[in-house]
Amino acid sequence: MAKEVVWTNFGLDGVGSYLVLKWLRGDDIEIHCTTSKRFRDDFIKWQIDSGVTTYSKIFVVALDLAKCLDVVDLPNCVVVDNHQTHVDRKDLYNNAKTVLVDTSSTTKLLFKIFNEELIKRLNPHQIKLIAMIMITLHVPIKSLRPHCSMHCIGHMLVTN
Repeated sequence: MAKEVVWTNFGLDGVGSYLVLKWLRGDDIEIHCTTSKRFRDDFIKWQIDSGVTTYSKIFVVALDLAKCLDVVDLPNCVVVDNHQTHVDRKDLYNNAKTVLVDTSSTTKLLFKIFNEELIKRLNPHQIKLIAMIMITLHVPIKSLRPHCSMHCIGHMLVTN
C-alpha cells in the first residue's frame, strides 16, 4: 500500500485539518507536526531520513509556507492553506497541487471541499467532534449538514 503523510501545525486548525484527512484517507496516514518557522529544517531532515519518494502523497496543511514553498513544490505534494501571505504566493508553485484560499481556517476549507464525502463516511462520534471543531473555529454550523439546524447538532452533542 502506498504511504501517505500529513504535515501540519500543533494548533486547533492543524489538528482539525489532520482529522479531516485521516477520516478521508484512513488510519494509516502518518502525521508530522511543526511550525511554519521550523518547517524548512524539519521537512528537509525528514526528506533525508525517510526518502520523500517512498510516499505517494504528502499533504501539507494549515502551514504558512510563503517563505519556503520551494521545498514542497513536488509532484506528490498537496498543499492546502488559508494564510494570506501563502495565498499571495500560490503562483510560484509549479509541481505541487495546491488549494490556497484566503478563508478563516484550513479545516473549514477542507470540509467545504470534501463535505459530501465526509458526511457519507463519518459515524455519529466523528460528526460530534467535527461539530465541536467547527464551533471553536467559528464556522457556520449549517455547512456541516445542509438539512440540519444548530438545534439538531446541539441535540446530537448532548444525547449521543
